[in-house]
Amino acid sequence: MRSPSVALRDRAVKRRTLNKSKLAKIQIPLPPIEEQKRIGMILDKADNIRRLRREAIALLDQLLR
Repeated sequence: MRSPSVALRDRAVKRRTLNKSKLAKIQIPLPPIEEQKRIGMILDKADNIRRLRREAIALLDQLLR
């Protein structure tokens, strides 16, 4: 009878792997450049809002001291 660790090792060896050459063959669909720019602008605005909120919270903390 095989030990459990040997059985686990056997299963791990039989699994498919994703190596660099297989990864290079995967095609990832991208939206058109104009859509990418629009998404980037939305993310920039969201980042700016988060920054402003952090600054506002910091100012409120200073006022409460």
